Amino acid sequence: MNVYTPRKATGKRPVLVFFHGGGGINGAATDVEPVRMAQWGDSVVVTVNYRLGVLGGLDLPALDAETAGGTSGGNYANLDKVQALRYVRRNIAAFGGDPGRVTIAGQSAGAGAVCWLLASPSAAGLFSAAVVQSAGACGNAPTREESHTAGLRFAEAAGCSDPNTALACLRGKSVADLLKVQAAQGTRAGTVAGGGDLPLPPKDAFATGRFNRVPVIFGNVRNEARAFVYESNDMIGQPVTPATYISQIRSTYGDRAQRILAEYPLSDYPGPGLARAKVQTDDRVCTALPFSRSISRYAPTWTYEFRDETAPLRPYMTVPSSFPIGSGHTSEVPYLWQSEIMGKLSEPQLRLSRTMIGYWSRLAESGSPRARWLNQWPRYGSGSGEKRLAFLPGGRTQVVTGADYVAEHHCGMWLS
Repeated sequence: MNVYTPRKATGKRPVLVFFHGGGGINGAATDVEPVRMAQWGDSVVVTVNYRLGVLGGLDLPALDAETAGGTSGGNYANLDKVQALRYVRRNIAAFGGDPGRVTIAGQSAGAGAVCWLLASPSAAGLFSAAVVQSAGACGNAPTREESHTAGLRFAEAAGCSDPNTALACLRGKSVADLLKVQAAQGTRAGTVAGGGDLPLPPKDAFATGRFNRVPVIFGNVRNEARAFVYESNDMIGQPVTPATYISQIRSTYGDRAQRILAEYPLSDYPGPGLARAKVQTDDRVCTALPFSRSISRYAPTWTYEFRDETAPLRPYMTVPSSFPIGSGHTSEVPYLWQSEIMGKLSEPQLRLSRTMIGYWSRLAESGSPRARWLNQWPRYGSGSGEKRLAFLPGGRTQVVTGADYVAEHHCGMWLS
């Protein structure tokens, strides 16, 4: 864990605890250095490491048997986060933080972890507000039976095919060997439903109101999938062609593909790569829409979309002008949590950074992002027309209606 405090920390300040992204298999607390959040937001900020990949998400019947209650296998990565919050509760006052005002926040896989913590009885009472940034799979979690099956499949791939001895066999392997199997096969990222730590998948917990009811900010970036399409297709050497666009949609969506291809005709886009990214973006953001709707029925909720198309690219990305990443996945991270990995911000970008930090730190301070010195941010819900706040270049904001958001992302089709 890393703790950041304002230079002149006196009294008890609100606390923000940030969980990094990385798909549950990579990333680190040091990916960000939230100096601006601490200084401009007058807050104590904590960043947390947690177990990744097979070390954070593997589940086997024998692992369950070793845990308290016999149902905590596979959730190690998220239980690490619970332990971090317990540490904050016990010790953050020594850093000038208020243990009664702790906001949890995460981006991508870290946002999925925030959803897990919202739904977990193990985290009850450990935080007072939450921020979910770009969590397309916020509500899903395999059952314990599915997780055991996946764990045994992993063990077999690692040469430990006997279920009775799989755990001892895996413990005899080196970490390097386990990671080779993980790279070849993949593994669960540490979210299993059906035990004391997570009785229900988050989507069911949100729908029924059986979650830790605290104020929530929930949002995404406008072009979530452009970075994914660029990275997975190597746009410079292997660009998406009209033929591969159609074949990818068909292989991904099966009998639903024809309807999706009709909704997203290639003639509507400058190139097939941008068409593919639009499909993947809208799938992600519309899948998350029911979660914010469910949460807002039980807890104060505010939603947003990050729309600064000038956001800096990751340094290793050399993207052709024909494929603008724009406000792609992770593009809001340096504005809030200050990531030198993603480059420095210009003066107009710093103005937007100050605006966003103002909202986030206000939530941590008071339980609401609203303040006299900030532009209006309507509370989300059916009564408000499901309005959300768009963050625009230079620090500007704009209220977007739910109807406009649904139309832009074709959510009517996706939710049908």
